[in-house]
Amino acid sequence: MQLPWRDPYWVADRPKHWPPRPELWREIIQRTGDKGVPARYSPDLSLTEIEQMEMACVLGAGIEFDSPEAHVRYFFQEFENSIGASAGSLVEHIYVEYHQSGPVHGRPISIEELRRKGADL
Repeated sequence: MQLPWRDPYWVADRPKHWPPRPELWREIIQRTGDKGVPARYSPDLSLTEIEQMEMACVLGAGIEFDSPEAHVRYFFQEFENSIGASAGSLVEHIYVEYHQSGPVHGRPISIEELRRKGADL
């Protein structure tokens, strides 16, 4: 028996995707291309803006795509301007996971990374 999906709520405990300070943004962009270095949101975004983007993606602004995990839903959304860095470049896409128990968290992502996750772009 599958459990019901709980209402989504944003999880603010993912600082690994927030840009570290006081590093230069150009260096952070480049480092996201290194193996094991996480994607980073733009330092121009506040935590409130990141929360709004991630929640909006799950609540209708984003596109859901197939997840190999029954207890997690995958979403992505494209923005007009870059929202962060991933794979060594500025990116305009966000990838968000919504877990059955309610937590929502996301990160900037490249088109190539989204395709590898199964998004049809």
